[in-house]
Amino acid sequence: MEIIRVPEDVNRAIDSLVDYMQGMVTDGESWLLIGIANGGIALAGELQRRFATATGLQLPMGELNVSFHRDDIGSRPITRPKEPTRLPDEVHHRSVILVDDVIHSGRTIRAALDELFEHGRPKRVRLLTLVDRGHRVVPIQPDYAAISFDMDETRKLHVVIDPDDAHGNRIWVQSTQQGNEVGVLNT
Repeated sequence: MEIIRVPEDVNRAIDSLVDYMQGMVTDGESWLLIGIANGGIALAGELQRRFATATGLQLPMGELNVSFHRDDIGSRPITRPKEPTRLPDEVHHRSVILVDDVIHSGRTIRAALDELFEHGRPKRVRLLTLVDRGHRVVPIQPDYAAISFDMDETRKLHVVIDPDDAHGNRIWVQSTQQGNEVGVLNT
């Protein structure tokens, strides 16, 4: 197991996402904060909390389930019931901040956009991610990624955002080859 980041680094990275949001969200505009299941939901909740503390503005938050829009659904069937998409309000003509913990191939984001547009036509969509690990297969880029690095395909990246204890936030890497556990990343 390989540790890339410690909790203090992860919390600084989350704060940088909040700083980016402050430059983007204006008081007179109607924004929604939407986390992509699964990893984006906890991050969106943390961004909502920290943004409210920093600005006094409470952004409504929703959750997107992209399971039925995945392009690999035929080869990787859905094995257990998933939580449905929950949106706090209409997305039509609203500005949306889409949040995920990691962007890799871009396929999850493509599926999230398909799911989002089934619920309306947003005015604009911005994408924030905690980590960009590279290796895109579709041409989708985040508007802002707090941490970027190129990680080889034989390793799996894990992100934990603990909603109850910021000292529990961590990022670690694990080899996908049996017997070669790589490590824990704390930011």
